[in-house]
Amino acid sequence: MAAAQDPEIRRWMKWSRDFTPERAWDFCVRLAHQNPETGAQCAIVAKATGRLSGAVSLFAADRDNGFAYCGYWTAPWARRNGYAAEAARAMAAHAFARGLSHVGLWAARDNTASQRTAERAGFTREGLLRNASLLPSGTRTDMAVYSRLPTDP
Repeated sequence: MAAAQDPEIRRWMKWSRDFTPERAWDFCVRLAHQNPETGAQCAIVAKATGRLSGAVSLFAADRDNGFAYCGYWTAPWARRNGYAAEAARAMAAHAFARGLSHVGLWAARDNTASQRTAERAGFTREGLLRNASLLPSGTRTDMAVYSRLPTDP
């Protein structure tokens, strides 16, 4: 709940709008566990404090084509520690261990922090999808497209 109040999270993450304790509970006990075959949801927890620092997800896995997407967010008190990059690398490794061959990642054109995180996590920028996503503000944005393959360093 505290992270969902952060202006940067509210700027980029659609789920943060109208976030209530009930929605948080529903996500933690039901939605995060819906289908392990097509995704995974993990909390990012700081080892030093044990405090929730963010989350990383693998979603929309297409086992026939070996493809899935990765997403993440970081709480304001945990930023600039490398947690999201470490978690995204681990989630990509998890996807490859499950037999997937491509993990994609999208970041809003103006969300340079997320783009830097993707690059630190070993994702390669492939291009820009124009007008590809709707922000929580209701405006459309281009999305920087990244990918990671099992053969990437």
